Amino acid sequence: MSLVSNEPEVSLRLVADSVASLTRVDLVCVVAETTEGTLIIDPARGPLAEGLEGLHIPADGTQIAAVLHAQVPFVSAALDILVGTPHARTTGPIMLLPLFRQGQSIGVLVVARAPGGAPFSESELETIAMFARHASLAIDGARFRAERRRIETLQDRTRIARELHDHVIQSIFAAGLDLQAILRKSSDVELNKRLDRPIDMLDTVISEIRTAVFALRPEQPGGNFSLRRKLVNLVTELGGLFPETPRLTLAGPLDLTIDPVLGNDVVAVVREHLGNLSQEGQATKVSIGVSVTVDQAIVEIAEDDSREDTATNSPLLESLKERANHWRGSLLLEQGKPSGTRLTWMATLPTPRRGGTHS
Repeated sequence: MSLVSNEPEVSLRLVADSVASLTRVDLVCVVAETTEGTLIIDPARGPLAEGLEGLHIPADGTQIAAVLHAQVPFVSAALDILVGTPHARTTGPIMLLPLFRQGQSIGVLVVARAPGGAPFSESELETIAMFARHASLAIDGARFRAERRRIETLQDRTRIARELHDHVIQSIFAAGLDLQAILRKSSDVELNKRLDRPIDMLDTVISEIRTAVFALRPEQPGGNFSLRRKLVNLVTELGGLFPETPRLTLAGPLDLTIDPVLGNDVVAVVREHLGNLSQEGQATKVSIGVSVTVDQAIVEIAEDDSREDTATNSPLLESLKERANHWRGSLLLEQGKPSGTRLTWMATLPTPRRGGTHS
């Protein structure tokens, strides 16, 4: 069985499966640290593995944790591997072997027999220890390949974003200019009315593509505050609250005009109102527009809640009103057409002072 895989998680499963097939044991599992500071058992194989896979255990207080942190193998005739937790699991002869990546312990390979089982022979100990070293190399290689694939994906997304920006948007923009030229030359009132709608639609499409282009571009670690990035991430995060992911449209030089303090309030307004809508209403389609003018930041959120009693004076709006007042702005929530509501939140942009501060 090959240990080569492009995914570290798959390699860990191959480790467990391979050890289980090579030795007569009752438990093989891999224990690794999580980002939450606990340990997770994944995968787990063998008769003693029932209920263990996916189990989270404390990062301290067990022999497994001690091996992970000390990076020293442990062999015993019997052990409760989950002592100190509600999930007692006593084994017979057992080996705990640290798995390494670039000199750092990344997990523990647990190999055990049932209570009363035969002790591990010297050759079995050497074979499993050698296997653990090879497994560490395989996991290290898998992580390297996964990172390389992530970089390739980011490069692909950057290329697609560039092509959308440089070619697709320009083509749509040119089509819009052609329609506007026809509109200026035509004296047919009915034709002019019919052309107004596709011109507005093209403007909307251009704005949406620009938002998509920004979402495709990778975030720069340690970069400056980006309101556009925060809004894209927020809509992605909260999209699951609604049957359809809210549509986000961004217009104007948001990152150049809106400073981080006001920008954080803009993000908070969108977050709070989306949360309100998900709790109160039955909206299926939500559209969010964030734009900037010469002196104002504007947030518009429309939804299609079909109920007739949709509230326009909900107490949940008080926080949004306070934020608007703080920025000498306003809040308007009105009935939508034909249903739902439309919220318009506006803030006055701070006036730059000498030295780069705002008033």
